[in-house]
Order: sequence, then structure tokens, then C-alpha cells
Amino acid sequence: MSERYQRAQRASGGEQPNPLEWMRKAQMVVFSLSLPSPINISITCNTFIRYSSRQSNTIEVGLVTSISNQTSLVVTVRRFLTWMQVVSIAGDRMVPNISFWPLNSVTNPYYLCDSDLTVEISTSSIIGLAFVFYHDDRVVTQLEGMANTYIVSSFFQSATLTVIHACTFVSFPSAHVPNNLLSCMPSTIFYQLMGIKQKMLLLLNTRSMSDRCSSSVSMNSIDAHTWNYIVTNLPHAATHETIVYKKTYLYKDEFCVEKYRTTQFTINLSLPMHLSYAQNIFGSGVGIGTRRVLKCALKQRGASAKVITQYQITHSDMLNIIPFEYNAEEVVRRGLQLKYIPQEMELTVSVRFRVVTGRDKIQPELDARNLADRIRPHNPEFDDYYPLFTNTSVFDGNISRINLTRRSVFLSNNREIAITDVINEMDRLL
Repeated sequence: MSERYQRAQRASGGEQPNPLEWMRKAQMVVFSLSLPSPINISITCNTFIRYSSRQSNTIEVGLVTSISNQTSLVVTVRRFLTWMQVVSIAGDRMVPNISFWPLNSVTNPYYLCDSDLTVEISTSSIIGLAFVFYHDDRVVTQLEGMANTYIVSSFFQSATLTVIHACTFVSFPSAHVPNNLLSCMPSTIFYQLMGIKQKMLLLLNTRSMSDRCSSSVSMNSIDAHTWNYIVTNLPHAATHETIVYKKTYLYKDEFCVEKYRTTQFTINLSLPMHLSYAQNIFGSGVGIGTRRVLKCALKQRGASAKVITQYQITHSDMLNIIPFEYNAEEVVRRGLQLKYIPQEMELTVSVRFRVVTGRDKIQPELDARNLADRIRPHNPEFDDYYPLFTNTSVFDGNISRINLTRRSVFLSNNREIAITDVINEMDRLL
């Protein structure tokens, strides 16, 4: 008798379930699903995915709520809506010139709205994973420029056309499936990417001039799914070669040295066409480091204390920069190199950078990465909107709920105000 059947018997309060009937029902339920190449992902209930919508011919984001294979593989997802989709669903009840978000999201991460709407999709329409966070999550400040990242701050109830500013999901919820997995594929990929990004920044944030401004670091236990995510949409194929790998270990009271041949994959990123790809993986500021030492002391602030030290880059600073250029100035070309050995799950990151200072050297690098001014492009369809966001303070309270049917706003101090009165008050405060 299987352990799963025994658990079912105990859960039934001692009743004797029909084994054949229980097995038939168990076969109808899919707990996880692996999608082959070129997708190369596994999904369970509570996994965020990107999928192609046949109705709107766009790419949408959803949270998997169930997987069925009774006739064909079908996935039910809870929809996370873009601003245009919210406007389309609300229709005439949508008040002009208001927004549920602080600004129009024009770069990664994009703002989305959780909803109670669900849709059934075929597994063939799944494109890949999505990394979705609540706007208060600490990691949100590190997401700028990273592809497939999204921020959620609100929940949309379609029946009452009500927007609630609250967290209604768990970031990377596939770690919270019923069998209590300690890790999940989306979180493994993302946090390994963040680890690689952090190691790269440590290499670039240095004042050393040794080895022709070159440095490298190796990381173990990098999952193959993380490498597959990195090479997805790579401008060129990763090269591979056979190398001799050496490892040492102790076996009982013997010291052992082992050598064997294995395959190593290599990615070289140094051309202008590689910059946007590198930004999608590691963020907008990829390839930029500072030679300034910033002090960030916690002192005696408690075990859960968090301190952030910020410094505005100026043209008089000395920066370490990977240039991503066609014509190299040095004999040894500057760039970013990733080497991966699948059999050992070992990734080596190597950076060759240039020390630059002055406006004529720094400004072009900031411009190429769209970091110069941080000015949102003019959008006549969205400019001059009133942000009815959760941190918008008006009438001695913050906005907590918006009812489009009643055209009213509910504040954290339990007051209900008409949307027009809120807009007039915001005009007066400005």
C-alpha cells in the first residue's frame, strides 16, 4: 500500500476508500509539469508564468492555479492585468486621468494588478517564467532593467470594479505548494541570478589595477535551469569546448586527485549588441562599478536593522566600466565572460574593465544604459494622471481602496471621499 494512499485513508477519518477510485482521481491531478526545449521550465500550482494570449495577441502574466490532463494539458491561471487591460474591463466606469500606480511603467520591472479573473490556456502558449513581487519587497530596488520582472501593489475585483491596495499573493509562491518544497525553480533561478549579479558588482567595485583591470570569480551549485535562462535570447550561440577538470577530495584516510574530460560552455559579451541582452539578465547598470569606498555601518541598531548608504555618481568620479564597444582601445579586449561546466554546476564570471573619469568618458556610458537622467519619456496618453497609489496621502489618510462603481475612494482613516474631491484636494495641495 503506497504512502499517499495511507495518508488519504488517515485523512478520511478511518473510512476505507476504494483504491481503484482513489488512483483514478489521483491520475487526473497533475502536481507539476515539465515543458521541453526551448521553454525548459517546470511549473507547479502557484507558479508565475508568461503566456501568449490568443484573444489579444499579446504576452500576459498569470499565476498557475491548477493543471489538468484529462483530455489535453490545460493550465488555469489567475490573470495579472496591465493598465490597459484594467481600463478595458472597467469601461465607462473608469475615471479619466487617474492611476492606481505611482507612474506609468515604461521599463522593467513593469507594474501589474492582481485580479480575480481566471483563464484556461494550453501549455503550448506558455512562453516562460515571470518574476512577480509586491511593491514593498526589499529586492524591488534591485530589479531595474531585469527582464520578466513585475511589481504588484493592487488587487482588482471585477464584479464590483473595486481596486484594493493590498498584497494578495506571495512572491515566488511555488515554494508554498502543499508538500512544502524548500525551493522551487523560479526562486532558484532568480536568486542565483542575483547572486551572480552581486559577485559581478564586487569584481567591478574595486580600486585594484592588477592583471590589466581583470578579475574573475567561480561559483558552485549554479543550477542548469539558471544557465538555460541565461542563454535564452542570447544574440549568438554559446561556444563549447572539451576541457580537463581537476578536483581533489578525501576518501577515508586517502587524499585523492581526480581528473576527467568534460564540456565547458562560454559566453563572451563585449559588443554594443550585447549590452541590452546583458541588461535583461543583470539589470540596467551592468558593467559599471565605482572605485569609491562607501561606509555603511550598522553599529548597534538591532539584529534586524537595515542601513543603506547612497552616493550620486558624478563626472569627477573614477569608475570601472565594461565599455561594450566595436573598436577596442586596449590590446586585450574589455568585456564580460561567463563559463559554465554543467557536470560540476560551476560558473566562472570574468570581467575586463576600463578605468574612466570625466564627462566625455562617463556620460556616453550612462547614456548607453539609459541611466543619465532617469526622466520618464513623455507619454501624452498617461501624463498628468493623478496617482491614487497606496502611499498617496490626502485628507489625513492614505488611499486603501477605490470603488469605480460608486466613484469613491476609501482612506486608511476609514473615510470615504468622492474621487472628484480627492482630485480637487490634490490640485489644491500642488
